[in-house]
Amino acid sequence: MDWRRLGMQLRERDDQERVERICEAVSGGFNAMICGEGEDDWWSHCEQVERHYRPFAREGAALGYALRYPFAGGRLRFERRMVQRHPQGAYMYYVGAGFWHGMRNKRAGALERRAAAWDPMYRLLCYDGYGFKHGFFDYPRIHSVARGWASLQGYGKRAALQGVGRSLWFRFMRDPGQLVKEIRRFEEVLQGDVTAGLGLAAAFVHLDHLDPVWELAPEIPRSAKRDFSLGMAFAFRCRQMSDEGYYEECLLKLSAERQEAVRASLAECVRLEQQLRERREPNAYGAWREQLTRWMEKHVRYPLEGLSEERTEAA
Repeated sequence: MDWRRLGMQLRERDDQERVERICEAVSGGFNAMICGEGEDDWWSHCEQVERHYRPFAREGAALGYALRYPFAGGRLRFERRMVQRHPQGAYMYYVGAGFWHGMRNKRAGALERRAAAWDPMYRLLCYDGYGFKHGFFDYPRIHSVARGWASLQGYGKRAALQGVGRSLWFRFMRDPGQLVKEIRRFEEVLQGDVTAGLGLAAAFVHLDHLDPVWELAPEIPRSAKRDFSLGMAFAFRCRQMSDEGYYEECLLKLSAERQEAVRASLAECVRLEQQLRERREPNAYGAWREQLTRWMEKHVRYPLEGLSEERTEAA
């Protein structure tokens, strides 16, 4: 896969090389899943990928899962074969499953039926992957495509829009003016979720060098700033789950104030997840994100620049 052929408008050589390596990781994971002889060959392959790009290889493996196990029994065992055996990549597996569903040009309602039996905490990440596919490959028609998601139940449409936001970072990386223009093309009520996905992608892709994220943050529309911070927090959480040692190495490059804000946000993120699981909250993913957003608005300075005075005094 070549970034030019994919329609990405990347101005910096570092970004071009970074995206090329992401594409290599995704395709490598995909091939390892569909071609491996043993059930866990894909995992062995992913473990050999450089740490920064390893989550993308796991996403690629999830993309290949439905191709390797195409029948209902295989799909129902998706969580046992991937999530339960190797939980470090849980976020990426669900995203990859939704991405593949979109690649098959299947309607969102079919994805809703497939994901219904999966983990209520993470299953809506499938919609994120589904939205990413459409945002990436159906640009600039994404606005008309998204209108077809009106029938999605609960938080599903919002998760799909977050996926669209992620796709915008890959297409217009380090171009704040164009990114803000793309956000504003959506109805105001939808801009927050698109921005949350943008924040997630920016922080996830550039974990080892977060300057592009801090440069973009001041340009985000005021009404969507809290969503941008939320996306960043979930990017850090996903990276922490994937490889805590690497996450810590990257986090230590930040100022003490930023580290404090990230650590406090992730501690609350984990606490909320555990609480919602114990309550068996039916809309767990949406409740998780909404409650963490409110907590961060109160306790963290935008965009994870440090803790608020109120939080610092309480500590």
